[in-house]
Amino acid sequence: MRTASPTAATSPTRTRAGRSRSSGTPARRWSRRPPRGPVVTLPGSFQSEVGCSDDWQPDCLASLMQDGDKDGVLTFATDEIPDGAYETKVAHGRSWDENYGVGGAPGGANYQFTATTGKLVEFRYTLATHVLEIVVTDPPLAGTGETRAHWVGEDTLAWPAELLGGAEAADASWTLEHSGDAALAVEGGVVTGGGDPIELELDPDGLSDEQLATFPALEGYLALRRSGSTAARCRGSSPSSSRSRSVRSLSLSKGRRARRTTS
Repeated sequence: MRTASPTAATSPTRTRAGRSRSSGTPARRWSRRPPRGPVVTLPGSFQSEVGCSDDWQPDCLASLMQDGDKDGVLTFATDEIPDGAYETKVAHGRSWDENYGVGGAPGGANYQFTATTGKLVEFRYTLATHVLEIVVTDPPLAGTGETRAHWVGEDTLAWPAELLGGAEAADASWTLEHSGDAALAVEGGVVTGGGDPIELELDPDGLSDEQLATFPALEGYLALRRSGSTAARCRGSSPSSSRSRSVRSLSLSKGRRARRTTS
């Protein structure tokens, strides 16, 4: 917004026709008011896709959030983020000195989201609560491109419950998809290109106390276990129980079937 500040002026002024005239009325000097509220940006792993020189740059204004209607909710939207999984946070003042993560926690965990090429992604940040909402148009299959599931035992797979998207875990059926030549693909919500699916069972008791003591970051994850018949069939290639192994892109398809979408 511009404001006019009068200054006394009786010196000649030039008209558009190039002629001079004298005026005793105050001349107007225009100045621009500074923006109200903090400067809020979205540093994240997507910034290089929207015009920043690199990712995780809180000072880059290509991901500047704005509050056009002054309702306390700042927004940023783009359709330039290609297929993939990304992370972001909220930064004030174009620096890391004040930043907010999941749930509005100061310095909290990164927000995670997936994008589809050419589809709009909108970020909505409520200034009063510091909570960020990410709305993705036509999002890909949940978990696509992410490494979120982990082997925590010979027959136990820890799977992030948040990928259920509100569905009940007990109502879903679970399979582990596999491919020896990395030919897995997701087409129309269905996994193709793999061998016979391996049936998994949901353990209603979740991960054991021993497993959580070893891998505390997996608190709240679902516990999926191979049944007796499938465990015997796969025992020769089962991962070591001494460490957690990631499984990339375990997802819940439209038919409520969890599948591994990459080899």
